[in-house]
Amino acid sequence: MNPPINFLPWRQQRRTAFLRFWLLMFVAPLLLAVGITLILRLTSNAEARVDTVLLQA
Repeated sequence: MNPPINFLPWRQQRRTAFLRFWLLMFVAPLLLAVGITLILRLTSNAEARVDTVLLQA
């Protein structure tokens, strides 16, 4: 038996666009938080290394 023909493909397109939008809304802040955390950790690590070098001098 042949599957039914979808005469309204815009519904599927709208649904995938809707899901993509909300996926982006949830994933983007997570990636931003991870990026900020990594940057802060790297800068504090670099500052700690500079402090140890200055204390040794």
